[in-house]
Amino acid sequence: PGPYCPEEGRAKASAILLPKNSPYRLLSDQDLAKYLPGAVKNLDKLASLDYSDPNDRPYFCPLHTKEWYEGEQQRQIMSEQVAALIAQVKSSMANPNYAPKLTSERNNRLNKAIDKLEEVLQNGKVKVDNQSDETGVLESLPIFDPKIVETEMDNLSNIAKDIFDAIEKELELDKQNPDPEPVSPGEDDETNENAP
Repeated sequence: PGPYCPEEGRAKASAILLPKNSPYRLLSDQDLAKYLPGAVKNLDKLASLDYSDPNDRPYFCPLHTKEWYEGEQQRQIMSEQVAALIAQVKSSMANPNYAPKLTSERNNRLNKAIDKLEEVLQNGKVKVDNQSDETGVLESLPIFDPKIVETEMDNLSNIAKDIFDAIEKELELDKQNPDPEPVSPGEDDETNENAP
């Protein structure tokens, strides 16, 4: 494993020690790693492998790179921010004062923005069936792009602000212009009888 491999994905593997008379010893370390992954010319080499040495890189995991690791760290941070934003929007949607003014069109806009945000948060996650080449070997891992998530967070925030600001204005107008109290049947008749 490399220094950026997640603990849960690490596995122990055996090394192949080449006999002294093996023709594979004539290969460079890079070619040896390419043609016989896990093969070493001597055990001392294993103890002295250094991830920062480009010649030793073939002995380490090629998938979990520093860029991948940093992207996953960013995803974790953004997941918490996304969860907080979605919880805030859903709380406003469930607010009993807002519910009567939350039309199906407004509700649909908010739910679509929430769904899109949850979808883009998954960008860069691997689906092994689709990402591997014809041999079934995964060549690289996609890197999480926080900009896509930031864009959709801004989108949801703006939609929610527009909708809930409009609802607030409607509620304020309702307070200023209350509906006239309904007249019960028969009240009108008595008023008309007493009219001059």
